[in-house]
Amino acid sequence: MDGLDGVVTGLTVNGNQNTDYQYFTRSINAEKTIITLVKQQDIPKDATIVINGVLEYKTYNTQPQGVPGNLTNLWPTVKFEFTYGTTCSFSQTPLDTPKIDVIDLDNKISFDDVDDAYGYRVYVYRDATLVYQQEINSGEVINFEPNLTYNYTVKLRAISNNINYLDSDFSDGYSWYLEVGQIELDPSIFCEYRIGNAAKEYVNFTWETDVSGNVVITLSGYAGDTGSFFRGNGMGADLSKFTVNSDPASNYFERSYGGDGTSTFTLVLKDGVSIVYGDKISYSSGMVEWRTSQEGNAYGEYSFIDYVYGSVCSGLPKVYVTPFAISFDPETDLQNFTISAENLTGDITINVPKGLSTNHASLSPDENGEIEETQITISWESGTSNGSIIKITGGGLAADVPILVNTTGFSEYCNKIIEFTADGKEYPAYLTISLSEDKKEMYFDIAPVYGDKAIWKSNSIKADKILVNGNAPITTPTRSQDLDDTRIIISLDDALADDDVVTFGDPIVWETKSADLQVNSNCYINPAQTYTVGLTCEVDKGPATNATISNSTNFTLYPNPATDIIHFNENMRSVALYALQGQLVLRAENINKLDVSNINSGLYLIKAVSDDGKSVSAKIEVR
Repeated sequence: MDGLDGVVTGLTVNGNQNTDYQYFTRSINAEKTIITLVKQQDIPKDATIVINGVLEYKTYNTQPQGVPGNLTNLWPTVKFEFTYGTTCSFSQTPLDTPKIDVIDLDNKISFDDVDDAYGYRVYVYRDATLVYQQEINSGEVINFEPNLTYNYTVKLRAISNNINYLDSDFSDGYSWYLEVGQIELDPSIFCEYRIGNAAKEYVNFTWETDVSGNVVITLSGYAGDTGSFFRGNGMGADLSKFTVNSDPASNYFERSYGGDGTSTFTLVLKDGVSIVYGDKISYSSGMVEWRTSQEGNAYGEYSFIDYVYGSVCSGLPKVYVTPFAISFDPETDLQNFTISAENLTGDITINVPKGLSTNHASLSPDENGEIEETQITISWESGTSNGSIIKITGGGLAADVPILVNTTGFSEYCNKIIEFTADGKEYPAYLTISLSEDKKEMYFDIAPVYGDKAIWKSNSIKADKILVNGNAPITTPTRSQDLDDTRIIISLDDALADDDVVTFGDPIVWETKSADLQVNSNCYINPAQTYTVGLTCEVDKGPATNATISNSTNFTLYPNPATDIIHFNENMRSVALYALQGQLVLRAENINKLDVSNINSGLYLIKAVSDDGKSVSAKIEVR
């Protein structure tokens, strides 16, 4: 018993209550193992004292020697009656030590019971390391499942629940040889495992066991970043946050770390230690320090729980991407990267940010789980913001494969994600800002990231908070909101000019859904935001001529400009016509000409997929 911390009530002396502590007060020693009733007045000899109340104390449950148990609070109602002036001599006797007779081929243990035992517990050791324990009776099966052929040691202990007896000593060790087949470990659970609180500080962690038995923890850059490394102490100046089967990792490993600018942190196996494939290694609530190309001082407290010693990442589904980043500018509305893959368990999906499109929404592996090198074309439609991510998912991948999207020369607000977090959930939405042709109206459009709903609230983007180049307009702008609450219109008397900086918000307020489709009707950003006039979400290419070549595919359309029919020089599997703002205007399949006689005059983006699966894109004018 550890830490007796009693609260005694209901004490009487010859039937008289101890009201206002006239007979006794209570004190307790520093170790909280002895309660003393301190006499406050003379007590008649042979007086009968009764304590009838709640006794509060703490104790540890039964565990093997050297292994701490769980501290438990107890508060039983007790009644003690004794004669004042008497003493007692109290001692506890250990139970007799049981003896294991045999453990048979069915793993059933046999032993003789000992007097006054409440129960029995069996302990299985690999050398000095406790690897299993359970409560058991003679004739029952030891449910230990070894991961190593080994000569284990089994000990038995009798357990007491009688205050007069202590648990028994451990029995002599019983030699128990167990043989297992070849161990087949699952892949490491930490393969390109991402940490970081924002994209600029994301890095991947991989844990693997090398051929020498060392655990190698490798840090690699997210989305192909070549400037990501450990810094400072990496994962600690010592191994105090690492454990092996809950034991200190320093019993098994030494730390090897090259310092700032290195990409590995290694647990080097000590000679002669007892650790086997299948043992569990954890890093619990420890500091990790690293840097990336965009963040030189990244750090945080992280846990990596139950890495399986011996496991590696080879054989896992893997996608290879070249390059890891693509760039758009007003002169470039198409970009390509290649994908190949191995060991896939199903289709992979190419998830592009809102405002971009792809010629392949998904790819299927062959019967061997492989995808041969395939070109992916990404097209700029209504646009995306700098730093957005294309994610490749599915196929059994342990983690998403990211492709970074860089943009230059565009507005910052091309389907830019605005974020709000509450109760651990994120409630993002897309924000796009555009201007009327005369630049007297600003349009703030919102769209959902998750689910089907993102709307502005009536107190969002107030007209009287609008500033132009730091000054309030002479005439306060007016604010209106469309019927479906997805667009806010700010109207000004004077036209804006290129390079004007418009300050807005304070606050921005919206309603949308989280990834699990929970609704939050009060998402907000308080600080004011700025928008630079003259930067748009549109590419600047002029109308296409009669022949437009895209990604090395000969693709001819005519006439351009067109008035009624657009002709193609070969059959197209699918054709889509978009407004420059990204809205779909027409779609057709399996055609070699497209009727545009019923659409409004203007510039359009036409995207087509040929019969051989190649994607092509061009701008066309309809008159």
